[in-house]
Amino acid sequence: MSSGKNGRVKFVCYVVSKLGVGGAEKNLLLLAGNLPGDRFAPVVLSLNGEGEYAGRLRQAGVPVYSLGFPNPKCILRLVNFFARCPFDLVHG
Repeated sequence: MSSGKNGRVKFVCYVVSKLGVGGAEKNLLLLAGNLPGDRFAPVVLSLNGEGEYAGRLRQAGVPVYSLGFPNPKCILRLVNFFARCPFDLVHG
């Protein structure tokens, strides 16, 4: 990846409740899938598992992770996810 304005790519995490069929999910695909790759590296974190849009996002080159809420272990997974991945911006 090339560098952005300040010399590096911005890592962005979009946190959503689910990735089923809906308007918010469609807009997420349009946004994350069309960000300039030389400036942004989007990632999607779905709290409640994957749905139809998970595959579409992956096809667009956007990594998708799922935590599987409401399992109690998901809180630990969420903490570990953000500890491993220092994002510049988290949007949810």
